[in-house]
Amino acid sequence: MRTRGTFLLLAALLWVLSVAAQTNTPLMTVVNGTLYYLELQFLPYSACQPDERIEALPVMSPDNTFFAFTTEPRFVREAIEREGGIGGGQLPNNVWLCDHAAQRLRLLGGQPNNPAFFNNGSEPTIARSQPTWSPDGTSVAWVEMLGDSSYQLAIYHTPSTSMVRFPLLNYPPQYGVPVAPDVTWTSEGLAVYSVSSPDLVQLNEALALYTPNGAFITLTPLHSVTDPAQDFVLERLIARVGLRDYALVYLSRSGWQLIDLTTGAQTPATAAVLRVAQGAPRDNALVYDLTDPSEPTYATLAAGRSGRGDRFIGLSQQRIALSPDGYQVALMDDAVQLWDAGEYGEIVGTRGLRDLFTAGVVWGATRWELDQLLPPPRCAGALPSTLRAGERAWVIPNTSANNVRSVPSPSGALLGQLPPAEPFEILAGPVCAEGRAWYLVTNARLMGWTAQGDASSNYIERAP
Repeated sequence: MRTRGTFLLLAALLWVLSVAAQTNTPLMTVVNGTLYYLELQFLPYSACQPDERIEALPVMSPDNTFFAFTTEPRFVREAIEREGGIGGGQLPNNVWLCDHAAQRLRLLGGQPNNPAFFNNGSEPTIARSQPTWSPDGTSVAWVEMLGDSSYQLAIYHTPSTSMVRFPLLNYPPQYGVPVAPDVTWTSEGLAVYSVSSPDLVQLNEALALYTPNGAFITLTPLHSVTDPAQDFVLERLIARVGLRDYALVYLSRSGWQLIDLTTGAQTPATAAVLRVAQGAPRDNALVYDLTDPSEPTYATLAAGRSGRGDRFIGLSQQRIALSPDGYQVALMDDAVQLWDAGEYGEIVGTRGLRDLFTAGVVWGATRWELDQLLPPPRCAGALPSTLRAGERAWVIPNTSANNVRSVPSPSGALLGQLPPAEPFEILAGPVCAEGRAWYLVTNARLMGWTAQGDASSNYIERAP
């Protein structure tokens, strides 16, 4: 991690207090299974700490009102200490919800009264995925793996305090060690990660998509591989593009690929991958660069009040957190440092965390976006670019249909055409290639690259 210059510790702490006062959202970490908040010093968050070890960082609701997390039940810890270690799959865990404004903790998903786990118990235990929040913040969901290795989707509605569960219909048999698969609540539905291998040769990664009522929508392929020397997935995200969520995977040879969750259409992603604090200005986002997978890099954009930027190298997603307003960044290495406009300060009592089991830091809810915040480039041989990702456009009425290709090039495979006066969504671009400005576009039928025009005229324009 890069550090430079010096900064008064008192000022750094005042940043945290100021942001916490404005948003009521504490900077938090989990160390050795205990939840801490980081303000004037490193203190246990006792109001939202159950009598169980916390497994991973809390997951914040979009408005930062609640957070949910998983824990290790006491009978699991007792079995580990008694047996000297346990393997063979994911261990049972519980799901909790904390209303940190009201300082109230609630158990959402527990274990049976007489759990069968390396003891004389008679009831099967339950393993759960990390929780995920609905886009509107009213519900939290997770996947449960039951004692017979079947799966079900659990959804808790916070306003009504009601819980529903649905079996994962049409979910493929999973490859490898049994675990409760990851789930992400997207604009298109609940996306459940799947790794299957029907012939034990080809490995298929996919997302099974479900409605909030448990209905199966589709199985969206992400990537398939038969030889480890081929392209393989290094990173897997759900990213917002315009008004919709897409799958975004980074392949070892091909780089970022954008995948439509409902149609499965794939195309190279060329715009910046952004990590944005929910509700914060997008100019305060962090740019995520995975060009060197051994050293993931985040770079600031607007860089806070002074306009000074910086780069943070070699930190995993869990060890870097944006403040709720996006102006500060918390970094966890050997200690927790706070960054603001190019200056750093260290939180008291956090040095030496490298030697402990730490889950990272979390400050507020964030999301991934694929966008290009810089001014559109002027492509040589083309008219100035005026369209941006997230906008709606159409082929100019009373003209000819525009070709859609697999890559931004006239030699790319022809995927279809966009008829005049029919709106479509711009996902990314422009990309300059062979004398034209190209945009990644999608409609109900296809997704691919289309040219804005040529040196004398445009083919497409912003839709009314």
